[in-house]
Amino acid sequence: MITPEVEVPGVTAIVLPAHVTVIPNGFFEQFPNLMYITCHQSNPMFYSKDGELYHRESNAVIHTPKKLYWRPSPQRIATILGTSK
Repeated sequence: MITPEVEVPGVTAIVLPAHVTVIPNGFFEQFPNLMYITCHQSNPMFYSKDGELYHRESNAVIHTPKKLYWRPSPQRIATILGTSK
């Protein structure tokens, strides 16, 4: 389990290892300059895509960094605009 402690403004990216399966509410708030989240592919609870963190079973977005830096794919733009097929 990961626990929130103090604000860490110098962190801009997080790599979530395979063994982390619980993230407490508010955990990402300690990283105000977070730009990107990567998750190990064998993590049983989470996965990442385009810098966002998702719940593996429900595909729900767990966290989008406030300062996310990425170039959206045409499919992502279509999904955001509601025009995907």
